[in-house]
Amino acid sequence: MSQRSPLARAAVAVLVVAAVGALASCAGSPRKGEPGYQMVRSWGGPGSAPGQFSDPNGITVAGDRVYVADSRNHRIQVFTRDGAFVEQWAVPDEGRPMNLDTGHGQLYAADYWNDVVRVYARDTGALIRSVGGPGSGPGELKNPGGVAVGSAGHLFVAD
Repeated sequence: MSQRSPLARAAVAVLVVAAVGALASCAGSPRKGEPGYQMVRSWGGPGSAPGQFSDPNGITVAGDRVYVADSRNHRIQVFTRDGAFVEQWAVPDEGRPMNLDTGHGQLYAADYWNDVVRVYARDTGALIRSVGGPGSGPGELKNPGGVAVGSAGHLFVAD
């Protein structure tokens, strides 16, 4: 088995840091002129068991929950703000969730492999609908990597 570099090991854990009093996630050091960061806690490690990760790509916080896109495990994991595992939601069709956002009681996940944005009920994890589909026309997506929902409910997708 090959040795993993410290940076590679950090890439399979959720790092929670305090930056100017806000909850955020980051990797690496702040740039010149940015506020300093202080690590508050981390959790997880490599693997596929609940609370472990394989290529975590997106994170969002809503209420008292932290949602993590666990891409290569084809799931979204839910934790408390203290890092306690709550539940996991399978992403349909061996999907690869990338970025996450929340709004209007829902969780939005850009599914890179299936060319859609999945919309889940934030409190139950039930899949409500999928938006988009493969293609290059209006309303179609090709490997969406980012998603954001505006206050008016408009969906923004980095495709």
